[in-house]
Amino acid sequence: MKVLITIEDKGVQTVSYNMETFVPDSETAANCVTPTGVIALAVKAMFNNGMLAEAGSHALAEAAKGISPEESIREKYEQSNNNT
Repeated sequence: MKVLITIEDKGVQTVSYNMETFVPDSETAANCVTPTGVIALAVKAMFNNGMLAEAGSHALAEAAKGISPEESIREKYEQSNNNT
């Protein structure tokens, strides 16, 4: 099983992210939970529930204020995790 996630800014090409996770077929069973499957389902869930769009919107708003997207996302979600 293999999951390849690529996020690329096709316009000015300032952002690029690649993640590849591979679990050999010999290590998977019909009803076995694998890291690859978990990552794929997590990304799908974040897309479907709007979390990826929300994070992107937040990063753009903060970038307009001069705060780097990476820093703003880290602060937003690290702060959220500390409050739970």
